[in-house]
Amino acid sequence: DDIIRVFDTETGEIIFKTPKFEAKIMAFEMDPVKPVIYFTLHTGDVVFYDYLKHKKIHSFKDPTFIANCMTIYSTGNILILANYNVIRFLNTKNKKVFKTLKPNIHKIINMAYDQQGRYLAVASDKVNIQIWDLRYNKIIKTLKGFFRTRFSPNKTNISIRKS
Repeated sequence: DDIIRVFDTETGEIIFKTPKFEAKIMAFEMDPVKPVIYFTLHTGDVVFYDYLKHKKIHSFKDPTFIANCMTIYSTGNILILANYNVIRFLNTKNKKVFKTLKPNIHKIINMAYDQQGRYLAVASDKVNIQIWDLRYNKIIKTLKGFFRTRFSPNKTNISIRKS
């Protein structure tokens, strides 16, 4: 089914389920600080949901930008959305896009943001990961043969996976 659930890991109980939408959920991410789930729909909607209050906080729609993956900064104030070849940085407080990147990638399938906010790893379906230095908005390294990635929580170390 196309429903996001939040589990209490201590009790094993479901504490929240998204309502059933007519549109398909494309990507979702939990805020690391607030009880909020962000998700995108194939219609171009981006939805912010408070999972403790079971309430939609905010949503907006851009049918020209359908995000298929996302990642979030450790403080929860920056949500990074990607469609197949464009990346947008969204301030979660004012809900405004403040940066756009256009990597030379066929199809973005996975992203990871380092916890210091300096690097963004962008994985493509062509089995390459581009490491971006966000201070200069440029690629500093391309790792070939990998397509899944995560940064360590305290450093700029990166883990990568082939399949």
